[in-house]
Amino acid sequence: MSQGDTPQEAIEMIHDTMRGWIEVSLEDGDPIPEPRPEESYSGKFVVRVPRSLHRELVERAEQEGVSLNQYINVALARCVGRAEPLHAARAEETNRPELQSAPQQVLATLE
Repeated sequence: MSQGDTPQEAIEMIHDTMRGWIEVSLEDGDPIPEPRPEESYSGKFVVRVPRSLHRELVERAEQEGVSLNQYINVALARCVGRAEPLHAARAEETNRPELQSAPQQVLATLE
């Protein structure tokens, strides 16, 4: 776990924490898993939700003027701290990366 006063400081602290974990694991002889290739993630998964939640999500998406998929994509991104704007979700969904904002394009290269 790590933190920082600014996003850049937080990223630096996370990298420092990662290096420290790897160093200790190597010293202790613990296995270090290889990173998974991006191809192992399809970008699709199934989630079962109560009907009432499904209805509420559809209604909120309609209020925002976006698809249910776009609405949920942004909601999930916010939950994991990405705060991805709707136009970035649209860019990915429509396979039009030029619709992404410059900061989102930079973040995508860091992932």
